[in-house]
Amino acid sequence: MMDNSFEKLINRILDGRYKIENVVGIGGMAYVLKAIDLKDDNKPVAIKILNEEFNGDENAVKRFVNESEAVRMVDSPYIVKIHDIAISESLKYIVMEFIDGITLKDYIDKVGALGWKEAVHYVRQILKALSHAHEKGIIHRDIKPQNVMLLRDGKVKVTDFGIAKTPTSEPLTMTDKAIGTVNYISPEQASGGKVDEKSDLYSVGVMLYEMLTGTLPFKADSPVAVAMMQVSEEPVQPREINPQIPVGLEQIVLKSMNKAPEERFSCASAMEKSLEYFTKNPAVVFTGVPSTVGGNSAGTLANKHPKDDNDSDETGERKSMFPIILGVTAAFIAVCIAVGIALLVSAGVTWSDGFAGAIDKIFNVEENNSDKNYVPLENCIGQMYTQELKSQLEAKGYRVVIKDYEDRSQPNNVIIRQDPDPQATPEIKNPLLGSRRTLTLYVNNIPGSYIKMPDCLDMSLEDAKAMIVDAFGGAVKASDIKETEVFREGTKGNVFECQPSPGTPIDIANIPTIKLYICKGTEPEEVTMPDIIGLPKDEAFSILTENKITSYTEEREYSEGAANIVLRTSIKEGETFMNDTEVIVYVSEKNRNQAFTMPDCIGSSKKNAVSRIAARFRLSEDAIKVVEEYNDTVSKGKVYATLPVADTLVTDLSGTSFTVYVSKGKQPDDAEMPNVEGRTLSEAGIILDNAGFGNISTEYVDSEETRNTVLYANYSVGAILSEDTEIVLTVSNGTLAGDDDSETEDKEETENGASEDMDELLGVRENN
Repeated sequence: MMDNSFEKLINRILDGRYKIENVVGIGGMAYVLKAIDLKDDNKPVAIKILNEEFNGDENAVKRFVNESEAVRMVDSPYIVKIHDIAISESLKYIVMEFIDGITLKDYIDKVGALGWKEAVHYVRQILKALSHAHEKGIIHRDIKPQNVMLLRDGKVKVTDFGIAKTPTSEPLTMTDKAIGTVNYISPEQASGGKVDEKSDLYSVGVMLYEMLTGTLPFKADSPVAVAMMQVSEEPVQPREINPQIPVGLEQIVLKSMNKAPEERFSCASAMEKSLEYFTKNPAVVFTGVPSTVGGNSAGTLANKHPKDDNDSDETGERKSMFPIILGVTAAFIAVCIAVGIALLVSAGVTWSDGFAGAIDKIFNVEENNSDKNYVPLENCIGQMYTQELKSQLEAKGYRVVIKDYEDRSQPNNVIIRQDPDPQATPEIKNPLLGSRRTLTLYVNNIPGSYIKMPDCLDMSLEDAKAMIVDAFGGAVKASDIKETEVFREGTKGNVFECQPSPGTPIDIANIPTIKLYICKGTEPEEVTMPDIIGLPKDEAFSILTENKITSYTEEREYSEGAANIVLRTSIKEGETFMNDTEVIVYVSEKNRNQAFTMPDCIGSSKKNAVSRIAARFRLSEDAIKVVEEYNDTVSKGKVYATLPVADTLVTDLSGTSFTVYVSKGKQPDDAEMPNVEGRTLSEAGIILDNAGFGNISTEYVDSEETRNTVLYANYSVGAILSEDTEIVLTVSNGTLAGDDDSETEDKEETENGASEDMDELLGVRENN
């Protein structure tokens, strides 16, 4: 019988602090209620309460307590946060941040297979959550889309650490070892084997498989049958179900789902970095990893060994050949002992080379083995140590150990030396082909040291910020660096001046505001569009240049007339405009069997790209799909990709969909929520703006406080939020203040528009 004990808590105040509003979820052992925290600005929270019927169940209580301990140990924007815990004999509950969203499972069930970009976007966040948890010694053991919350802004939160393994966990029983959801558990979980971080990576691989294909890799009539399939069967390759999945992404899925834990990614960070590399290079085909399609390798992903063709066969003949092979080997050794010493010596072989080395030299295979098994040792000396560098090294198979070093002649956080030394050991056995190689980095750590301002002149803004952040070892965030654009001669988008100037010694304990001045190029001027219709292309372009119009794009359009003649332009003759405005020049091209070539729109504005594609294929602009996403390397509003890709020959218009991918700019940095309670609305707007928040809205409520006084915000003070997070301010309308003249004053203020004008100036909108 279902426990409905939660019903008596609705509209009650729990422990004098949490006012229960409604139920948001019911599970097998617990239920989740939405409440407001009366002692924290009425902040919404979620309260997970153990069902009364399980209060005496030792295992249920242990799992409940385990979840609270596990999540309390972590602090990641991708993991649900715990605010409070109460464990008593009569009531056990956990107070968590309230997540306004749906489970990833519900989302998959609703939309089916996801596009690879969307799927990778979610999985990379999940891997960042797991990387943080694993660093704390926590293994989730129940990763599945039901335990991933999807927020409205595309962010995810990993939840339910009820069966997580923590550093203080008791040893697992055989029953516990196989715990988890059979559709997503690793083979070692299903068979009661050792469970570690790589078990979570297997579960992530299954989730990614499901997101890309819309189906689970293993399905059967019973959970036991599914668990057995996890142990012994290989899944249908993802591209067989969905051919639109890129080869490199399929390889990442298959590697993470390898039956052997040692053949999976070395850690969550390594898998996340592989996905990051793939995202930047979607055409990559990794070496050493199975896929449904071969290709030239553009990257190395795995430590997977190709099987020797002579290892075995299906009939088991390898076993019967063993005596013969043994006899041949013995005979060969006898010959070497009797007559081969001179041959070994003449080949430059000493006994210290060992027998295997001797055989290699005799048959001239040493060089081939070296090419296959040995790689240059990574040389990190002189580089700035960052978490990204550590992740890159781990993805290459290294086990990275960090030790402090002190050298006041070198910048802080720079790697002074390493072990092994690259000069003494230039090559090592490839860490991806065997056990991981330990690489010890000695990182400069000088208390109260001075760091020279790095020379970031003539660099792009993004590269300059990255250099400064690395130079100061994280003491400066990218969001702390101020930037100013200035019209001047030079490379557009590059830094031409910085304050402090390059080389200036800066006390790490007292870092001033760093300012970068960015070149905007020459200042645009007003020009008039000349008449170039009907002219040959080359002549028309010369006229545009003579009239100081240099920002133009050629677009081909099929015509029955002569080729390379200007048919029309996006700006009409005689119109005046600023010469940094892009002009599209449509040039005639002979019609060739109605085959249309996809134009290259990379770097164009959204408007121009849509216009060009529509004109090229004679489509309505509404037929062109536009997808806006964050992109760290492409300016906001610019196109960074299209489907079909540029120069693709399109012959079937009815069966082709067109998509333009537009950059939303760099992913916003995180910022800390300031305290605006009790401030006037105008003061709160200024404080939030200075903190980096620009998406602000208001909700007015009846209150005794003075009109336009901020009562509370939708996020607590100190919360770390993305700078584009919507901040909702609950503001007093002053109707309960008891002031006889307030109603008249409010009416006059509304009639003359003063408050509306103030809101507009502050960029605040009312959600009344």
